[in-house]
Amino acid sequence: GSTVGLSYPSSTATADVVSCPAAGQITCIAAGEGTTGSLGGTPPAATLAWTSGSNWSSASVPSSPSAVTRIASVACAGTTACIGVGYGYTGAAAHGVILADNATTPGTITEDSLPGTVTSLSQVVCPSSTACVAWGTGSAGPVVLAGTISAGGDTWNAVSLPATITTLNQVACTAALACVAVGNGGGTGLAASGPIYGAGGAPAAGTWVLSNPPSGFTLTNLSQVACPAALACMAIGAGTVGGVAGLIVTSGSPAVPANGLGSVLNWTRDANPTPAPTSFSQLICPSATTCLVTGANASQAIIYSGAPGVATLTSDPVPASTQSLSQVVCPSGTVCVAIGSGTSGPVVLSGAIGTPDTWSSPAALGIPSGITAVSAVSCPNATSCAIAASTNDANNNPLAAILSGSPGPSATWSSAAIPAVDASTLYLTGIACTPTGGTATCSAVGTSSTGAVIMMSKGGPGGTWNDDTADAAVSLNGSPTSNIPIEVTNSALTNQSGANGAWNPVAATPSGSANTTSLPDIYPFASGYGVFAGDCTAEDTTNGPGTTTAATTPGNTFVSPSTTVPLAVLPIQVYSSVGVPESGDILTLTATTGGCAADTYALQSTGPDGVSRTEVPFGTYTLKVKLPVGNTSTTYAVVVAPGKVTIGTQHLLPQPATVVGP
Repeated sequence: GSTVGLSYPSSTATADVVSCPAAGQITCIAAGEGTTGSLGGTPPAATLAWTSGSNWSSASVPSSPSAVTRIASVACAGTTACIGVGYGYTGAAAHGVILADNATTPGTITEDSLPGTVTSLSQVVCPSSTACVAWGTGSAGPVVLAGTISAGGDTWNAVSLPATITTLNQVACTAALACVAVGNGGGTGLAASGPIYGAGGAPAAGTWVLSNPPSGFTLTNLSQVACPAALACMAIGAGTVGGVAGLIVTSGSPAVPANGLGSVLNWTRDANPTPAPTSFSQLICPSATTCLVTGANASQAIIYSGAPGVATLTSDPVPASTQSLSQVVCPSGTVCVAIGSGTSGPVVLSGAIGTPDTWSSPAALGIPSGITAVSAVSCPNATSCAIAASTNDANNNPLAAILSGSPGPSATWSSAAIPAVDASTLYLTGIACTPTGGTATCSAVGTSSTGAVIMMSKGGPGGTWNDDTADAAVSLNGSPTSNIPIEVTNSALTNQSGANGAWNPVAATPSGSANTTSLPDIYPFASGYGVFAGDCTAEDTTNGPGTTTAATTPGNTFVSPSTTVPLAVLPIQVYSSVGVPESGDILTLTATTGGCAADTYALQSTGPDGVSRTEVPFGTYTLKVKLPVGNTSTTYAVVVAPGKVTIGTQHLLPQPATVVGP
């Protein structure tokens, strides 16, 4: 007989963030999660990898005083240090985490001390080489932290926020070290502004004060804000005008205070042009005098353009076939690229920003045939961009693709050659390029059915892409669930019903214990076996990404794992009925494939950001979301397929499928 060694994939490893700041010795940074403590309701451990432009290396994430679970955002303070924020656990208690990586000695990660009780941090920005601002939630509501960054260590202090702000959505800071925060409280959209530091300067944190409420309309929420200049900001949100609810764009001019106290910010409502928006997706300001707001009117995408501080917006001409826009990037003040979807497939628009703005037609962009979706774009300069995209293989399963091109008025896009070893990449979780006027270094991270993927091009978006996964493989571990049953087949194999070539089940390991690492004493067919994760023939995904091949040799016992069992990625984000992420919810998944056993898998409990991300066998399930105390729960029908998750509607990976908890 033969013994086949089994291992489980690392497909959840790089699903958080990749950035290429080119800060000192750090060219790019990727964050993921490891296997430590990842089974059942125990949270996983975060991982970091970095590259200096040649090879990727793993960075050791401190395990004390915090067990770091997820790194949600990374920003670099010039060449001084790179800062990662997220959350971790001490026992069962969740708390915010800030990690610092000195840019002159990359890979040496330290955990900064935080003031007060911070439960989670979601974003960080660094407006200078010595100052960063992080925000998230605390035990008493939203939290903003002002950081003084130095090569010798960092100091963080809590900014004094108005008590009326109960939900904080975004913070924007200027080079003059003044910031604006937007959110809501008590059903009213609120904004506050003030300095990063107080009257005594760093490290004392500043005091932010509420902005003056606008006249002529009522705000119910402010979702995004951008401040492209020291005295000019724009924000988007929702409100009512004349008793009619709708979406609203406002502009304001914050002063830079000299007394250490926040200056009052006066907002005015910008006149939304026709067509009126039904949804907003992004606010971006390519220059100090121009901001763009993307959204939709029913099934038609819209782009508004205007100067912050000036209460007049114009509607840019957008091709009628464009239904939605998911991301806009502007590598210069005069060139932008927008990606989204249209009536006939993916859309990439190239914009010339001026008076007026002009956007190219999707048909004129020459998107390669077979591209089914575009998910992220990065432009290192005004003449080149890289786009993370998707296509399909011969079995109609998703495969990752990379497009490169110039964002000029007559832009065309071509498919970059994916390294042969990464040909089975299912999707890309992120793509980033170093900001440069010359040749950039670009990195794309994602996953195949068997493991994490890192690709890099040192020749910019259109250069040669190489596989760099092995460089940092030690830190890129996935988070598979436990108790996974395995099935094997061979064309000469006969099962109990007398059928040849049928799948034969290998019993699942006892509930809660580790997944089986070997299939011992199986007949050594020269052609080997097909292997997949499942419990009966109906769950077979033969010839798809859910099946792998295991070699067998008479009398041979494989000392190390010889095959990786493909698993699906299941990212879930749970919100409460009022739209707040639910922390600590218990998630279980029960198989519902007809004729198969009702196997139940314990998923990660949700973190402070409401996220649970685990690898499970492909198939159909019932998802149960239960509060950590009591028996209150909700259930959802789930279909987990290669590259996508369906819960009510289809969610393309890596975006999490959102549900409302009990």
